[in-house]
Amino acid sequence: MEMIDHSDASFIQPDVGLTIEYGEYIAATCVGCHGQGLSGGGIPGVPPDWPEAGNLTPDKDTGIGAWSEQEFRSFFENGTKPDGAVVDTTYMPWPIGQQFTDEEMGALWLFLRSLQPTPQGDH
Repeated sequence: MEMIDHSDASFIQPDVGLTIEYGEYIAATCVGCHGQGLSGGGIPGVPPDWPEAGNLTPDKDTGIGAWSEQEFRSFFENGTKPDGAVVDTTYMPWPIGQQFTDEEMGALWLFLRSLQPTPQGDH
């Protein structure tokens, strides 16, 4: 069973730019763990002892709503959340963000900030 619908039109790359649409395209790689709504929770198909995926929506209590853009960018530079927690690359491949251009990172930030704030775990 495939977990990703490769025929989905949303996988067609929009023009590269500092836009919500381009950020949404980049965020498509996050859906497998963080869920379609990107609010995280249990990850389908992983061992039961894995931690839940984080909430990428701008929910201030459980998501990235209290993060600044610089804190978001720093997370992808060193894997450390604003509260000082270090994220294990076994579960979250944060170093992939080191390959993003400034424009890609900015577009991803714009897209995530455009989402409806949702409590963690609603996927």
